[in-house]
Amino acid sequence: MTKHLQPGDRITVIGLWPRDLPLLRRRFPANPIAHHLPPLGFERDEEAFRRTIAFVEANSARYYIFACGMPRQELLGDRLSARGKLCGTALCVGSALEFLIGAQQRAPVRMQKAGLEWLFRLYREPRRLAKRYLVQSPPIFALLIRERLRRRGR
Repeated sequence: MTKHLQPGDRITVIGLWPRDLPLLRRRFPANPIAHHLPPLGFERDEEAFRRTIAFVEANSARYYIFACGMPRQELLGDRLSARGKLCGTALCVGSALEFLIGAQQRAPVRMQKAGLEWLFRLYREPRRLAKRYLVQSPPIFALLIRERLRRRGR
């Protein structure tokens, strides 16, 4: 996104912590930013979900950044797409926006290259990520291993 963003392009962000908004504005000083932080669990609260949709639709932008985690951001994007009222590009980025603006620390380069950034993040935020990484995600590991072996020609 950063290489395609032009001065004056509007950005609507859903989900970034307010304390990190100055970092985002510093990173993109030439771009107007509309920001909304829905309450935790907004995907299960129809009124909160409706307010979030209304905010997005009221703040038209070239880029819509959904940084509120999986599956919330995908549900939001799906609902907005079905309504068909927006133009622009929507990106479901999770915590990638926090890494882009320097609000979160990346794993050491060796861990990144080894595909272990998730392990670094689990170490740094075990309460928040343990269930997701260790309970909900294990089925993906078999797929990743199978794909890696396939790429190596085995």
